[in-house]
Amino acid sequence: MTSFSQIGKEYLRLASARVSRDQPALLIFLFHAIFTDREEIKKDLIAPQQRFTVADFARFVAYYHHHGYRFVGPAEVIQGLDPRGRYVMITFDDGYFNNTRVLPVLEKYRAPALFFITSDNTRSQHCYWWDVLYRQLRQAGRNRKQISRAMAAFFRQRHDEIEAKLLAAFGARAFTPRADTDRPLSAGELTAFARHPLVHIGNHTAHHAILTNYDPDGIEAEMRQCQAYLGRLLGEEPAAVAYPHGNCNEAVIQAAARLGFKLGITTRKQKNRLPLNAEPAARLALGRFTLWGTRPIANQCAIFRGNWNYR
Repeated sequence: MTSFSQIGKEYLRLASARVSRDQPALLIFLFHAIFTDREEIKKDLIAPQQRFTVADFARFVAYYHHHGYRFVGPAEVIQGLDPRGRYVMITFDDGYFNNTRVLPVLEKYRAPALFFITSDNTRSQHCYWWDVLYRQLRQAGRNRKQISRAMAAFFRQRHDEIEAKLLAAFGARAFTPRADTDRPLSAGELTAFARHPLVHIGNHTAHHAILTNYDPDGIEAEMRQCQAYLGRLLGEEPAAVAYPHGNCNEAVIQAAARLGFKLGITTRKQKNRLPLNAEPAARLALGRFTLWGTRPIANQCAIFRGNWNYR
């Protein structure tokens, strides 16, 4: 149930957005899995995360198109955006096959999107670890709050520790995809997907590594390994990296700079003011917003047009 304080906060955010909206900025948005409909969410094949359907995504894109925002890809951001403009960059994390469902929407609005790939899942065709944990615990009768608490503990560990614990608890078969809903893009599918003129590919580390849990060598190795895989597969290494779970610190940003990334994406809830700071480190810590399919899409989009403190 929504509390009165939550309703009041939402009202204030909407009011703020209406008063001081649409100043020049780059708004970056984060998506993960995309469901065909609410019935697919109920199957509990994967952690529902944002609970975003194709229809929700279409409403989001239509909203910003209607309000005069221009959708841009990473190359335009790197080259430099007109500081008088208002822009949206669409991003997807992880590399789910179900992300291909948004192509008709992107084509309708001629909107590019940047898909950050976790390379080892594409290579191995294993399910993402959080989906394995979610599915197994749901089958064991745990509720979503219990699962969320269990998952939070795993986000403080390295990928090898996570995998070892899940293998010991559930066995290797738990990592086998059940349907198109939970599987990563295969190498062949990713290659074909990347050829689409509206599709851009980014680095999301080799193992969806929470980089702040690693030492400097481990941080660089995770990004470098993903770069090498994607470079071999696609013929070009990505210019952008999204830090898994949004976690970054000075060591992570320095590693991204050493590897030559031009853009680094966090999950800090903030607009990216124009002109973007010319300092490389600033471009390696860009903010990004998350939308939720459980809340009115238009209200959320309106809030992000304003200058509210989003935290």
